[in-house]
Amino acid sequence: VKDSIPPLVNCVAPFTVELDNNGQASITVADIDNGSTDNCDIASMTIDSSEFDCSTLGENTITLTVTDLKGNSATCTTIVTVIDTIAPTIDCPSEPIIVEGDDTGIYLVEDFSSFIDDNCPDGLEIEQIPPVGTPLTDPSTVEVMLKALDSSDNITNCFFTLIVDETLSTGDIRFRESDIKIYPNPSRDHITISYTGSELLQNALLIDFSGKRIKKIDLSSFNQSQTMDLSTLAKGVYFMQITTETTKVVRKIVIR
Repeated sequence: VKDSIPPLVNCVAPFTVELDNNGQASITVADIDNGSTDNCDIASMTIDSSEFDCSTLGENTITLTVTDLKGNSATCTTIVTVIDTIAPTIDCPSEPIIVEGDDTGIYLVEDFSSFIDDNCPDGLEIEQIPPVGTPLTDPSTVEVMLKALDSSDNITNCFFTLIVDETLSTGDIRFRESDIKIYPNPSRDHITISYTGSELLQNALLIDFSGKRIKKIDLSSFNQSQTMDLSTLAKGVYFMQITTETTKVVRKIVIR
């Protein structure tokens, strides 16, 4: 007995899947098959695509192939539309960020885009006010706005306060903020603090966005450089406050 009749293949109507927080989505054969049958028995059902990510946003034609025990096969197709409904996230500071001007009393607004993350970062549009590089005099207080718009038109806003605190007098050459280096930044599991100035350091305090004190290290015996272990900390943005004999310096640290 010869069976030359292909299976009767039925696909479901077009449907939509949403990307998750990692920018991924998946489907199975069961999501596509709509009661396909064969006059004998079905040997296999396969689909040509099952995994989706940010690069497959929009309509995707999915083909279901059904094969019976005699090798007869038939196909049907449906449309799977991949969408992203997750807005960008911003680690918006709940407390003011305190920075210092340089020796001339000027602080140039830094790029705060590292506060922003998205499951589909390609094509992310970021607006910052005041813009990066805007000079602020010491002392001053401004409100910073961050806006992130992704390629699917999901949007998030953040507002926080930036305070430019008084710096050392320009006549004091024992300490310059540029004498302190923190690296690597961004980091994964550790940072190193190096210092080339003559003023004595006292301590370094690591603070998270909520203002919680995470870790404090004694720098009273500091000798050129010291390493801090960050391997137990969650990913995100932190602040390192370094206290000297006469002032405090705050630096942003990104842990990835």
